[in-house]
Amino acid sequence: MIGFDFVKSKIFKGKNHKENFVLNDNLPPIFKLFINNFDWTENTTSTSLYFLPYLQGGEVYLKDWNYKKIFSKSIIENDPWMEENGFISIASSNKGIFLGIKDYYKDKIVSTEYSLDDSIVIIADNIFEFVRGLTDNVTSAAESSEEYRKYMIDLGYEKEDLEKEVNDWLEWKEFSEK
Repeated sequence: MIGFDFVKSKIFKGKNHKENFVLNDNLPPIFKLFINNFDWTENTTSTSLYFLPYLQGGEVYLKDWNYKKIFSKSIIENDPWMEENGFISIASSNKGIFLGIKDYYKDKIVSTEYSLDDSIVIIADNIFEFVRGLTDNVTSAAESSEEYRKYMIDLGYEKEDLEKEVNDWLEWKEFSEK
């Protein structure tokens, strides 16, 4: 599965649809629009995913994320770095996936890179772009061995392990195209 396969629409043609929750006013507008109109599928919240093309964070987990429940309340961040930069956590990975809620980062989806200055990296302009880049299978998302090699390098593979992964992918690709 890839992209919007991971969400289900809450938009019902010709029917009134009301939900009994009010979102926190501090949420940025595009993210609020997403929460009001889409829910994660059950499969999405019970498995690990990847975000293409930014794979440095490794697997992305949305487990047990009930956005309506979480974002209906005041957002209190226990992490001073997140509070100072105006970020809230929206997914787990080895580097974290955050939503910007103020200033320059408002509505942007960010992660971090290990560097001397703890670099903030914008990985998507908004939640819709983030969802579009989700996949549960990096193998089927790559179009060429070079692209797959880059994905595997971003995930931390190197040397013999990298070559084995790429060779396995080439065999899979050849078999799947028959």
